[in-house]
Order: sequence, then C-alpha cells, then structure tokens
Amino acid sequence: MNDALYQQATSVRNDFSTVMDKAIYEKPQLISRTKDQLVLIGADMLNAVLQSATVHVGIEPGDADLLLYQLEEIPDIFTEVASDAEALDVLAGDLLEYAKTYYGDFALYSHSPNRVRHLPYVMRALALGTPAKVREMLVCQAGKS
Repeated sequence: MNDALYQQATSVRNDFSTVMDKAIYEKPQLISRTKDQLVLIGADMLNAVLQSATVHVGIEPGDADLLLYQLEEIPDIFTEVASDAEALDVLAGDLLEYAKTYYGDFALYSHSPNRVRHLPYVMRALALGTPAKVREMLVCQAGKS
C-alpha cells in the first residue's frame, strides 16, 4: 500500500461532497481509516474496470422448437425460448435480478464457494443498472454446449 495515495477518513468526512464528485467525475478515491483501506468509485468507472466481466451464453437444443440458453459463468440462470433476441432479454433481466439478490444478501453469497466467483458479474450488472445495459455483458456462444 502506498500511504501517500490514500486520504484519511477524517478529511473525507469533512469534505464528503467534493470527494464524491471526484470519485464520479475524476478518478477513484482511495481512503484510509486506521488499518482499513477502501476505494470509492463511480458506477460508470466500475463498469469500465469490470469490462472484461462478460458472461457467455451457451445454447443447446431444447424441447419442441425451443432452444435452451444458459449463462456459462452462472449456470443457475437459463431460459428456454425460440429466439436469440428473446433469450438475451430474459437472461439480462434475470442476471440483474440475481445481482440484486446477491447484493441484498451479500454476506451469504460472497462467502459461498460456488457463488464467490460471481462477484465481478454481479457488480458490473449493478453498475449497468438496467436489463438493456446488462445485455451488453452477454456473449452468445452459438453452437457451443
């Protein structure tokens, strides 16, 4: 840790509005409180940091004329529909709902061995905020099961 880069929590408290503005419009703010360090970052910047957190959509034959679409990184999220466009809309909405649930019970999900690795996808989905924007995280893997 480079202590010179960190602002003390006391000075942040005294000028909170300015620190928030800097975190949103300039750069992440590094803050230190006793032995704890934290990073205050705007949602747009967080999305940029997590740009590589893409979710791959596997596609397999389903029942009748439907296809099964499943998020490879979060296999609990899947849908069976007739078209790619419909599937991506449904999966993006489901991913955002999952992200809200994860965040709502963060202590449980972030410490579960099978869910801790979902954190980058969850945080990016929350930073994006809408199913339409979350859809940009999804990469179709047509023909891959």
